[in-house]
Amino acid sequence: MAEKIKKQTLLHGMANRLGLACGKIAMAITPRLPEQWLRSIGAGMGRAFYSLVGKYRRRGLKNLTYAFGTEQSSAERDTLLRACMEDIGKNFMEVMQACGLSAEQLRQKIEVVGVEHLDRARAEGRGVIAFSAHLGNFILIGPRLIADGYPFSVVARDPKDQRIAQFFRHMRERFGIGTIPDKPKRECIVQCLKCLRDNGILFLQIDQNAAPDDYQAA
Repeated sequence: MAEKIKKQTLLHGMANRLGLACGKIAMAITPRLPEQWLRSIGAGMGRAFYSLVGKYRRRGLKNLTYAFGTEQSSAERDTLLRACMEDIGKNFMEVMQACGLSAEQLRQKIEVVGVEHLDRARAEGRGVIAFSAHLGNFILIGPRLIADGYPFSVVARDPKDQRIAQFFRHMRERFGIGTIPDKPKRECIVQCLKCLRDNGILFLQIDQNAAPDDYQAA
């Protein structure tokens, strides 16, 4: 048992290092690549992830079974999951590309609809709490609003691997996104309230997995 755990830990560490290396390489080269290349490369990455990472493939298929039951066949769920993985790969490449874009380029690339509702809420001077799920390329919400001059902070739960966590923090800093760590809970609440008092936009991902004690009052 101990040997199995050791092997799993080693493989997990290798996967983290490989993922981090890919992220750094992608951040460096994607701003120089044609748009169509990015989509093709991202889709290929998604297909590779589907084939190589059985843990998440099994979890995805299990969740689709919960969602659709007998409405979809096993083959249909498999096709849907493959498409989802391809979209995740494309989204990743879009984010890497965005790291090298100016504010003006972000404004040209991403259209914002309904900003008048955001302005009306901020006009009250008490800040805005913005909700999103891990849906589509939600990561680009912040950079796009920051490009228009909106103050934007996100409550973030970074990976346990400190090298990957630092990579994510660097990405947020590059975009100008304020980071509020979700732990310790009391400090998180203090920083969230400060963001709202400063009339900023506080971004929360409402489908984040949480342990039971995370719902207890700090």
